[in-house]
Amino acid sequence: GGEAADGTALRAQGLAEGGEEGLETLRESVAVLEGSSARLEHARSLVELGAALGRANQRSEARELLRQGLDLAVRSGAKPLVERAEQELAAT
Repeated sequence: GGEAADGTALRAQGLAEGGEEGLETLRESVAVLEGSSARLEHARSLVELGAALGRANQRSEARELLRQGLDLAVRSGAKPLVERAEQELAAT
């Protein structure tokens, strides 16, 4: 349970920080959640990192992370997150 809370907090921090520092914090969130059972939180962090990378013109990496987040969101049945990931993918 601790990994989910830590990863979620890191995601919120990364979004608040923005810029290069925010990207690194979002990467940390993805890494923390990757090994956890919190698949939906992992999907959310992947989508947020992918979206942030897309805004930073790092589109190739953004698309890969968004696809991973989309896949997890679909498997988790998280329709709003699926829609968000699809919109972000279309934007990249």
